[in-house]
Amino acid sequence: MLKSMLDLKLPICATIGELQRMDLSFTVDQWDLMQGIVEVLSPCEQVSTELSSQRYPSLSKLFPLISLMLEGLTNVFDDSPVRYEGLLIFRNRLMRNIKHRFHNLEHTNPDFRAPKWPFVSLAAFTDPRYDTAVY
Repeated sequence: MLKSMLDLKLPICATIGELQRMDLSFTVDQWDLMQGIVEVLSPCEQVSTELSSQRYPSLSKLFPLISLMLEGLTNVFDDSPVRYEGLLIFRNRLMRNIKHRFHNLEHTNPDFRAPKWPFVSLAAFTDPRYDTAVY
């Protein structure tokens, strides 16, 4: 929804100006904040799109998608400096919540790399789409 608003920024501003309802207009800081939120949520959108594009989502995609989403969230602000401290807080809390939600996928023993949910790794191991992937 925010992404659509950003795409329609000029028509929205023009309509608000034509209606002479400046009380409805957004400030430059608010537009920048919306852009930052969209950037933070883009890895989550990519994972959601990937899972919803399949007719039958597979459990074997769980490891790679969660890892890619966390890596994407970590690298969100690599290209540009963060203008708002709240965006960093939002990103960090989102990452913490994702890690908390999927904590059972983490390895219990770093020597053996045995996950707490062995059937998830079994599903990924037996999926032919990941024959060449390294976990």
